Amino acid sequence: MSPGAPVLSLPVVGGWWWLVAVTICLAAVVATAAPLPRLLCPLPDNRGLSATVGEFREGHLHTGIDLRTGGRNGLKVVAAAAGRVVRVRVNRRGYGNALYLEHPGGWVTVYGHLQQFALPAVVEAVARARRAHGRYPGEVHLNATVRVAAGEHIADSGESGAGLPHLHFELRDPAGEPVNPLPALAALADRHPPAVHRVRWLPADATGRVDGDFAGRTTPLGGDGATVVRLAGRVRVEVEADDRFTSDNRCGLYEIATEVEGHPLYRLRFDRLRFSRVPFSGLLYDLPGSALAPLHFLYKLYREAGNDLLAATGDGILDTTALADGRHQLTVRAGDVAGSETVATVPFVVANQAAPVAAGAVVGEGEASLTQVDRALVLRLPPSDTAPEARLAIDAGALRPLPLERLAAGWLGVVPLEPGGRVARVAVAGGGRLATALRWVLPGRPAHHRLGSFGVDFPAGGAFAPLGLGVARVRLPGAEGLPLRAGPVALTPAGRVLERAATTTFTLPEVADGRPLGLYRWSPAARRWRYIGGHWEAGSHTLAAGIRALATVAVFEDRWVPRVVASRPAAGATLRNLPARGYVAVRERGEGVDEGGCTVALDGAPIAFEYDPDRHWLRLAWPKGVAPGDHTLTVVVADKAGNRASPTTIPFHLEPAAS
Repeated sequence: MSPGAPVLSLPVVGGWWWLVAVTICLAAVVATAAPLPRLLCPLPDNRGLSATVGEFREGHLHTGIDLRTGGRNGLKVVAAAAGRVVRVRVNRRGYGNALYLEHPGGWVTVYGHLQQFALPAVVEAVARARRAHGRYPGEVHLNATVRVAAGEHIADSGESGAGLPHLHFELRDPAGEPVNPLPALAALADRHPPAVHRVRWLPADATGRVDGDFAGRTTPLGGDGATVVRLAGRVRVEVEADDRFTSDNRCGLYEIATEVEGHPLYRLRFDRLRFSRVPFSGLLYDLPGSALAPLHFLYKLYREAGNDLLAATGDGILDTTALADGRHQLTVRAGDVAGSETVATVPFVVANQAAPVAAGAVVGEGEASLTQVDRALVLRLPPSDTAPEARLAIDAGALRPLPLERLAAGWLGVVPLEPGGRVARVAVAGGGRLATALRWVLPGRPAHHRLGSFGVDFPAGGAFAPLGLGVARVRLPGAEGLPLRAGPVALTPAGRVLERAATTTFTLPEVADGRPLGLYRWSPAARRWRYIGGHWEAGSHTLAAGIRALATVAVFEDRWVPRVVASRPAAGATLRNLPARGYVAVRERGEGVDEGGCTVALDGAPIAFEYDPDRHWLRLAWPKGVAPGDHTLTVVVADKAGNRASPTTIPFHLEPAAS
């Protein structure tokens, strides 16, 4: 069996189980062994890439490549290889108009966001499906096999479904899993090497120290005089990097690896993905440090629990106890499909034997605190000439000494925790006492935790591994135009991915109508709040929403009334012809535009439209036979929180057709 092929272990209950197991294993071997096909570029007039396989997305990994079209629709799309059409889909969102071709060996290519199909049999089948099921029939049935030649015109590019104009292209192996098509697209040249921007150092467990502290530090690259971090214990590394590929767009990497003086730590290569792991982007990316706008790809270069992707090798832990004290060097290698490699060397100092004095002050300087940070307990005490005597007890256990380390801002004590304890108590010489509740999420058990009006429920199997949960009130900037009603509450470790969604709940007894309320998640990289949902239970006065990763959440009241900000035709315009792409642009904050609550009328008669959430447009469908003369569009926009704007009138004049 080739490396990385999945193996399924089944209990022997009856004589037929062995046959099932052998069949599955053989299928995996065949899928892995199938040779990668040679592919033509599906967009001959391509303008470079705007996205690659495995890129970070909100809540998932990108499973294909995106080919740029220069903002245009209607570019010719060709079959990347000879084959037959095995699937046609026409959906409102997602891939929109999509075509699936099967090629020799069972490989499949996918072409998404098409403007229109070019194969006559497909065009006829889509027209038939629309007559029977409406404009977006979903799956389209073909009456006969449709074969295509390599390079044959199969469709035109567009922006159907989600996103602005581009072509989404996927390659799937015979087992149906996504494979990076770039190695097979020889004609798609890559002229730009990857760029590595910064390195983030994090304690891997209770032993880890970065600059003497139990906290993360960032080392920017490319400048002179960068501070060299001092490391001790076990440390993890994250790297922000990207690849411009053939254009100005910053894309994800093909490969990234770390090593210390020739000894590999971790290697992540985006050759292939597993659809079962596609929703877990936080297994490969630091979620708080990653965003699309502004773009930041912060790669986790260590193996987190749940990361069984075929692309990852090594555990990524930098164990400084295996190195001599003194100066060392981390090497980051970022590579692309064309073979270009950017090598960044980052010096660090191992200081396991040195006095662990932190380089700078910590948040809350001068205050004593006792907090749970995942599977570690962290005590911070104010500065003093000598180390205070501190003793720790878990639950009803006996007090035992808690060693302290000197920091620039006081004293630090960190001890590992075993899952299961409920309360930690610390007694400090001189009469000081601190206590904190210990919160745990164990993979095989449900868990419920509260903090005042806030609660979070984890189902059994919610965590990939035992998780020490932090729940704390924090202060953050508000959401412009949306009053804060509850929170923010930080769930830590921030960005930790859950195998099954947890439910966050705020109880608001003073609220009678919860419709304008929504739960929002804070994005540190984007520095803004993102709406995540909200289900209001009137009887219990609770607002609930599911989360797939730990984050800071809050409740905001959406009283922002959406408004019309532009249109085609513009108000007062004189036109020779009605614009083929008439639209009304809408500005909205909060939950988003409610298409069903919006209305558009031409001279008092309703006309058809669709809301495009990517452009924030109401796309207009003009009725037939609009006569020359003065006309008025009347538009009412509404949002999902129930806010409804006053009518906006857009007068325009249509000139008679030239004789």
